[in-house]
Amino acid sequence: MREIKFRIWIKDESKMIYLDDKENDVEINFLNNITSNHETYWEVVTKVSDLRFAHMPQYFDSRDSENVLMQYTGLKDKNGIPIYEGDLINLGNTGRKHIGVASIVWYGAGFSINQNKYMGWLGKDIANNCEIVGNIYENPELLESK
Repeated sequence: MREIKFRIWIKDESKMIYLDDKENDVEINFLNNITSNHETYWEVVTKVSDLRFAHMPQYFDSRDSENVLMQYTGLKDKNGIPIYEGDLINLGNTGRKHIGVASIVWYGAGFSINQNKYMGWLGKDIANNCEIVGNIYENPELLESK
């Protein structure tokens, strides 16, 4: 069974927060909105350890935010770095005809690589031979050059 982890791109701060990082002191809640088409949305809540500030929760809510939630694929690149949705990978020499930088996206029922018009499933064979070179939010220029 794969490990379930998330990260969030905070657009206003141009900052990536890894939700499993103990230093960030945040947690994620998935909620079901029963008042509007049963739409599932998420919120990230700052944990409050001091009860004096418990009445002032800080959170990011997907319903009124441009922040982006991304999930860990369960795979690691050739350097042992976890691969997340939104990462940019260098395909290198994977034995595939498509070589260069590709982004990781959720497509259909799984994680895929997206390179120009080419879509392919992200599997262990690709993950073990690729290298993370950035992500689509902090390094968009890597995609533009291809």
